[in-house]
Amino acid sequence: MLLLNDKELLEGISGATGFILFSVLLTKYLSLDPIIELFFAWVLVWYFRKIVNNIYVQKFKTRGIKLMSINL
Repeated sequence: MLLLNDKELLEGISGATGFILFSVLLTKYLSLDPIIELFFAWVLVWYFRKIVNNIYVQKFKTRGIKLMSINL
């Protein structure tokens, strides 16, 4: 049984990495309310996830390079 395919796995990894990266950068360089900073981080993470997935599909998957999938 397939739990996560390659695109979903990449999206999860890029989302978690982007959330940590953007939340640290925004709290370090902006002095806003933490809720507002996390909202901006979430928006940036959403775009970051989509950009990483599109790069993966267009540059790697079309060439036959595929990441691993998680099966049960």
